[in-house]
This record gives sequence, C-alpha cells and structure tokens, in this order.
Amino acid sequence: MLVNQDRSGPKGLKRLILLLSFCVLALFGLLTPGVVLADSGSGLRFHGFYTYGSESELGAASKLDSIALTWGRIAKDWQGKIVFTSWAEPIGPQDGYPEFSAPPNVIPNLADIKALTGEKYLMVGAMDDNNQDSTSILIELLNLNDKQLDDQVIGPMVSYLSSNKAGIDFAGVAVDLEGLLNSYTQEAIVKKYGAQNSGLRDKYTHFLRQLDKKLGDKKMMVCLQPSTYFNGYDFAAIGQIADTAILMAHDYQHYIWGAADPDIPASAPYYLVKDALQRSLSSGLKPEKTMLAICLAGVKWTKDGKNWDQSNVSLKNVDNTLSGKNGKVLSVSPPSRYLPTYQWGGRSYDYRVGFADVWMQTDQGTVNNRFYYENDQSLKEKLDLAQSNNLLGISLWRLGLGNQVAWDTLLEGHEQLMFTDLAGHWARVTIEELAKADIVKGVSGRRFNPEGKITRAEFAALLNRALKLPEPASKPTFTDVRPTDWFYQDVNRTYGAEIIMGKSTTRFAPNDLVTREEVVCMLMRALRYKGVDLNEEAAPVKFLDSLSISDWALQDVQLAASNQLVAGIPYKSGVIFKPRGQATRAEGAVFIKRLNDRE
Repeated sequence: MLVNQDRSGPKGLKRLILLLSFCVLALFGLLTPGVVLADSGSGLRFHGFYTYGSESELGAASKLDSIALTWGRIAKDWQGKIVFTSWAEPIGPQDGYPEFSAPPNVIPNLADIKALTGEKYLMVGAMDDNNQDSTSILIELLNLNDKQLDDQVIGPMVSYLSSNKAGIDFAGVAVDLEGLLNSYTQEAIVKKYGAQNSGLRDKYTHFLRQLDKKLGDKKMMVCLQPSTYFNGYDFAAIGQIADTAILMAHDYQHYIWGAADPDIPASAPYYLVKDALQRSLSSGLKPEKTMLAICLAGVKWTKDGKNWDQSNVSLKNVDNTLSGKNGKVLSVSPPSRYLPTYQWGGRSYDYRVGFADVWMQTDQGTVNNRFYYENDQSLKEKLDLAQSNNLLGISLWRLGLGNQVAWDTLLEGHEQLMFTDLAGHWARVTIEELAKADIVKGVSGRRFNPEGKITRAEFAALLNRALKLPEPASKPTFTDVRPTDWFYQDVNRTYGAEIIMGKSTTRFAPNDLVTREEVVCMLMRALRYKGVDLNEEAAPVKFLDSLSISDWALQDVQLAASNQLVAGIPYKSGVIFKPRGQATRAEGAVFIKRLNDRE
C-alpha cells in the first residue's frame, strides 16, 4: 500500500526485479527516450554489526541503512535446556557469555543507538564458553521438536523483537548460527552425537521455516559461511526463506599446511571471496537478497624465533602499528602496502589485500610483524565485486574495528536509503523523489514494499496528493466509504474530479486491487483533468488480447498506447496488454511521476 493505515500485507514478497522491469516497460513505457532510471551512489545497501566496543564508530553507524545489535544468544540454562536469552550474565554452568553479548542493561549509550535512523535487527548466535560446545548447542537446538523450539527459543526470541527493556521495535532478527558441518563430516557427527543427528542440513532449514512463520511482518537475515568449507546449509532453500542472506566470505583464509616462511595466510584474499560468492549464488542464493560480508580487521603474524604466531587485529591497530604508536618502527615494506598477487609453489594467487611487513623495536627486542588487512584498494575491489554481481549490499563485521580510510572508502557516494528495501531497485530514485514531496509513503518508517499491490483507496490517495484536488461540491454516497475511513477525503476528491469511478452507484470497493486497465483509465482522466493535450488522431495500437479489455476501458487504453503513454507486451507475432494484471506500488509511483511530468 502507499499509505500507513493497513500493515496486514504478507511478509517477504519476492523481489523479481527483471520480471518487474519488463512489466513496467510493458505497462508504462518507462524506457522510452527522456526517462532516466539511473540510481545515485553505489546502489548498495550497507549493513553493520554493532556490539561491545562499537560505540567508537557510532558516527559511521548513523550512515548505515541497518545495524544488527548482538544482544541475543541461544545457550543452555541451569536445567540443561536450550533457550533464547538476552542477558550478559551466565544462565547455565557452561555459559561463558562472550563479551560482545551486551544487552541494554549494560549499554551506556542506549539513547544514541535508539536515535540511529537505520533499521535495527537483533543478532542471535549459539554460544557458550567452549567453541566446540557451540556446535553441540546448535545440534541440540536442531533436535528440539516444534513445541520445544517455539516454547524455549522461537517464541521468546520473536517476543523480544517488539517487547524488550531497550524499548526498541526491531525490524527483524539476524540469525548467526555457525559451524554447521564445519570440521565434522556427517558421519563424524553421527558417531559423536548419535544417529538422531543425521540430516542436520534439513533440520536447520526446518528451524528457519518455523522461525519465519512466527516472525509475521518482521524480517529475517541469515548469516551463512561459504559453501566450499561449510556444507551444512541448504543455500537454495535459505535463499527462498530469508529476506536477506549475509555471505560471510571474510571467514576464508588462504593457508597451505606444512609450508614454511614466507607462506603466510591472508584474511579474505580476493580470489577466495570471489569463488565463495560465485559458488553460493550458483547454489541458490538470490543476488538481490544477498549481502557480501567484509571484516574490518586483518591477520597479524608475529615471528617468535623460527615460528609464526597468528592473531586477529583491527584496522585501527594496524594504523597504530604503522604510525609508531605501538612501538618504534624500524622498517615497513612494501612501500605500496598492497599485495596484488602472491607467488608460492609455482602458482600465482590473486590476493588483492593490504599488506605490510613491519620490523619494530620493543622492550622485548626486535619483532617482525606481517599484516594482511583490508585497505582502500582491496575494499573498492570487493565493492565492485558486489555491484558486478548485482548484490543487495555489503555487511560489515564489525563497527569498532575500522579506521577512517575504510569508512571513507566504503561510504563514498553512498546515500543512506530512505527505504531500506529499495537497494538496487529500478524505481528507487522516483520513489524517493515522490516520498520527499510527501506524495508516496512507506508501509513503515524505513520500508516501502515496492512489489506490494495497490488498492483503489491507496491509488485515490496517490492521485489526490499529486494533483492537490479540491473538495467536491457534492459527495458520493458509497456505502463502503465511511467518514471515519482514512481514505474518505481521497475518494471524495478523486470521484468529484471524475478520475476514479465507483464500481456501482453505491459501491467504491476501496480494498480491491488496481488492474492495468484501471491504471490506464485513471491516467487518461487525470491528464484530461490537468488539461494535457493528447493526439486524438494517432493510429490505435492493436493488441492481440483487445477482446479481453473491458468496454469502458478500451478507448482509453488505445488512446494511451497511440500517444506512447503505455506499451504492449511482445507476444508471438504482436503485442498483448493483459488488462486484468495488477500494478505494484513501485509501478504506481512511476505512474504518478509520469503524470506530474506531463504538462
């Protein structure tokens, strides 16, 4: 819908961008000369994870389209039950509550977080004091029956989205259950955890389906580890279920076992990220629903005698090292601090990562550190990779780890989306222009639902706002339009201007969906109301399905087509019109734009 009064529409409407673009071409002729549909900025949606320590980059968070707050966990309580919890304190004997699980009772800047304009998601992971036990918790979760899932996990989780001590109305949940069939084969899991643990891939898909059913109009993000290393995820099914899939390609590392110096693994080298993305898309993820994850950190290797020790390091820490804040720098190489390729074993690896080989003087003596990390060039190349694959956007792990160079590179040319579900959408520019003029409205503060269908009442509201229609001398007597209805004035004014007619003398049918032939008739009546001259002598367009066009609409449809206001859909040896097809909210917005542009 195009107004805010009714939010009962179904969740997760499909983003069939190519098909809808074709339909819009057919209905409105949008690709004729003079109509510009180009998007501004990168066209990517930007999402970030906000956790303990992220407050240092609150300014960057304000420029993102959405954030996920890491306040939710699935853990084992004192009775041994798998439950959802939002507490930082331990809830069971093995519950180590990672430091980044920080709910509002320990967040000092909650007011600043609530003031962020982007959508807010609740991140939920499966965690306890032992990384291997995290796999155990995930396995136990997936073996709960439907009632246990609902009572212990899904029900409390969904309730928390709308009712929590932070007072945040979450847009949805970001599910981050990792390690499914990681180092384990299916046989190893059955051997260790029992025969009931076969089929975990399908059980995880079932869990997501159950969660999706309970979410209602809330949305679901699902974090996925790349299929090359993790074979426990049904990418095709998750691509259908999830509103957004976050591909955590930053989990990749290049490592050649048993190799000595100088074969040091890098974090997220380009060739592995590209391979992960292509494999995942070919496995069923939908590009228009997929975000490529980038980690604002790197890998530091420190030489201790003959051995190299690995640790993760934030981009800020890399900056501090290179600037001498972490100790006296004796030398840094290479000067460009960028590693395009890596040679080893007779092969060339397409790395494209930041790289610095640093010798430092510390209290313990001379230390050699090697950093592999994201710099401006590697970030630009990953942004290009996302755009070239027509992805929904970029997901960042995590705020608090970045540096100024990274944020400048990531957000250059990015304008925060007015509506978060318009990222990459063909009608984004038009919709945002009309929203700024208060002609179209979202279904919520940050969501437009561009592929939703339009009712007659909603279309009446659009036309009334666009044309600024006056009060009619007399009001219709429709029995299904009452003075208390939000659309009462819109219906009266559009009917008084003879733009929208009733279905009968007493029935307007405000909740009926608008058909293609109705749209064209309203277009023609609105143009006549504005006094726009039309060529009445132009040769009519012959549609193969002209006999299916209603008698009352036939003349207007043919006049609109002959004036190149609408076009037909190619079919066999001619074109068809499909008069009973239903218009979308995005198409309706573009229709109003064309109406406004005609003088």
